[in-house]
Amino acid sequence: MVKFLLLALAFGLAHADDYAELQGKWETIAIAANNVDKIEKEGPMRLYVREIDCNDDCSEMGVTFYVNANNQCSKTKVIGYRQADGTYRTQFEGDNTFKPVHATPENIVFVTDNVDREGRKTKLIYVVGKGQPLTSEQHEKLVEFAHEKNIPEENIHNVLATGVSSRTQEPEPETAPGLLGPLDGGGTVTRALTVSGFVGSHRVWILLAYPWHQMSASRAVELEENS
Repeated sequence: MVKFLLLALAFGLAHADDYAELQGKWETIAIAANNVDKIEKEGPMRLYVREIDCNDDCSEMGVTFYVNANNQCSKTKVIGYRQADGTYRTQFEGDNTFKPVHATPENIVFVTDNVDREGRKTKLIYVVGKGQPLTSEQHEKLVEFAHEKNIPEENIHNVLATGVSSRTQEPEPETAPGLLGPLDGGGTVTRALTVSGFVGSHRVWILLAYPWHQMSASRAVELEENS
């Protein structure tokens, strides 16, 4: 309990039930886990958070993030539903319960319990912020808090420097022309282009669909100009 209070002093004394402070644009600063393989590069729980939103009473919390897998970056949003004990529950890489334990205008600290499809349990800590690295004091208190959760210091990863740059994020579906919904059923935004030509005297229209992450911007423009 003493270590928990020290964490509060390091990150600020604001309560995590201040819904206004939870919402907005955020970036993952650090992640810790007792099963470190879950948060290694391309690990399933190495989440690059970008935005958090709530409904009116924050009984539902949306978390938008990116994950890297097989050298591909994909955008995902999950909705957590508040439980009677104040935690939020959602499905991603298994069953998850998470809770913001401290929030200030600069940082939010989340604790998460993940049970994957094989029944393996992982305890995680996520620290999100506004793009600034942790101070030495904050890092020290995070180490102490991680120890309280039986997470060793070497399992704390600073992911700010390795995160997905906001300048290279995929275009938002609602603003990018020619984008369709997830045609593959797996959440992949797909770009659709229409190409026309003639077969004999008949004009033929062909719909080309590409996973957005597999098409460069220059190639997309070239195809559109020639369509």
